[in-house]
Amino acid sequence: MNTLLTPTVHVHNYTITAITYPVQAPSVSKPRHRLLRSSPSTLHLIPSTLTWRQGEPTPENICSLHGTAVVHKNTAYYSYYFNLYAYSRPDDKWSKLRPSQYQSFSLVVIDNQLTTIGGISREQKRTKCLFSLAGSRSGMKWKELYPPMPTHRVGAAALTTPTHLIVAGGRNRAELSTIEVMNRQNFQWTTASNLPEPIAHPQITVSAGYLYVCKHQAFYSCFLENFLQSCHKTSDQTTSNNKTLSNGNGLTWSELANVPTYSSHTLCGYGDQVLAVGGHGIKDEQEMAVIHAYDRASAMWSVIGEMPTARLDTCLTVFEEGQLVVVGGRANSQPDRHTEIGTC
Repeated sequence: MNTLLTPTVHVHNYTITAITYPVQAPSVSKPRHRLLRSSPSTLHLIPSTLTWRQGEPTPENICSLHGTAVVHKNTAYYSYYFNLYAYSRPDDKWSKLRPSQYQSFSLVVIDNQLTTIGGISREQKRTKCLFSLAGSRSGMKWKELYPPMPTHRVGAAALTTPTHLIVAGGRNRAELSTIEVMNRQNFQWTTASNLPEPIAHPQITVSAGYLYVCKHQAFYSCFLENFLQSCHKTSDQTTSNNKTLSNGNGLTWSELANVPTYSSHTLCGYGDQVLAVGGHGIKDEQEMAVIHAYDRASAMWSVIGEMPTARLDTCLTVFEEGQLVVVGGRANSQPDRHTEIGTC
């Protein structure tokens, strides 16, 4: 297993109490272009640009229904229920990490620390805590290095930018539409404008300066800089032990062309495009191998290729060189353990 964690850990002292506060509902602008149907005849087709090779099969039946994924340097990290695994791209090897006390968490890397966000325990207790895998190679443990979110969340989506951690949606007794953002410099949490609708298991990604969110076929975006600025425009503030939780002003989400596959696809940013990989169509639940790309300039989805294996609910990571690693999922109503690497 290659290096992820630094031996020296700076622990941040904090105290945050749970605070309830109103959040202004977001507005959704109607698309300024025609929504594309899911029929292949309406898609803008371009030649396939991906070549594929098989990697080492997954050690467990990993899928996005019960796990999440993140890439850091030359290693991709995956969760499946309480278990976590690392896939080393140079070695094409899987290794098992220390299990978490929770499942249905988000997975990110903050300051070289693999970190889980939220989740639910075996005793069905929800958490709002962030746990980072830290320590020496002989004794890695999950530790609270960062302040908890204001809200307990199960199945939320999360991503990091160079300056912020963004956590969206999930469940806390009911589906959530709220978004909470942690500043990575001062470790303060603020709220941003809500998602366009409550989403129990949202998919979010960033591409070419825009934040995208997906629920089944529904596909929305907003300008990332405006989104982050909305976190700082506070109409109300409550301070607890020098930690400030603040309301974010309303933000307009743009409704984009529907994702061509109906559901169970996996979304990710890829250069200046957004990919939707696999899934199934509207008329049936047959697994699909197709890879669609959304281009903001043309406001269209295009078919850019296919995976070797048709699958639903895959876990997808993108390395800096543009390599796609598609892992697990379901095929023919059965768990699939393929690891497939696509290169432009």
